[in-house]
Amino acid sequence: MVIGYNRTVSAAIIVFGVAGLVLCMLLDVVPLAGFMVFVVHGALMWFRPYFRYEAGTNTIVMTALLGRLAVRRTGPFRVENGRLRYTREDGSTRKVSVMRVLSDPDDWRAFRAELKKSQSRGQAVTDTP
Repeated sequence: MVIGYNRTVSAAIIVFGVAGLVLCMLLDVVPLAGFMVFVVHGALMWFRPYFRYEAGTNTIVMTALLGRLAVRRTGPFRVENGRLRYTREDGSTRKVSVMRVLSDPDDWRAFRAELKKSQSRGQAVTDTP
């Protein structure tokens, strides 16, 4: 299951970058590259997946916006205050670098439903919305 970025957030980043570029051009200011970073970042968020959940192995794979770097986390998982946490083998819990705010709302709901299915199979734990 692929969870994408929130299109509203990526559009806001693109608009901020374009507004900064226009402002720099109107005021004849040099730091155009700084605002170009926002435009590129927003465009990458628009087209790239945020993370992928593999229900069979109870694994989350987060890929970098640029490049091929990927980070894997294996559950069990639970959601606390819109943040995803996983339990390590030693029993300690750690945050997964995934936030509900940055996730596409429909994809997040489907992901939560999949986590609840995993919970019924005894693989994952979910808490608060």
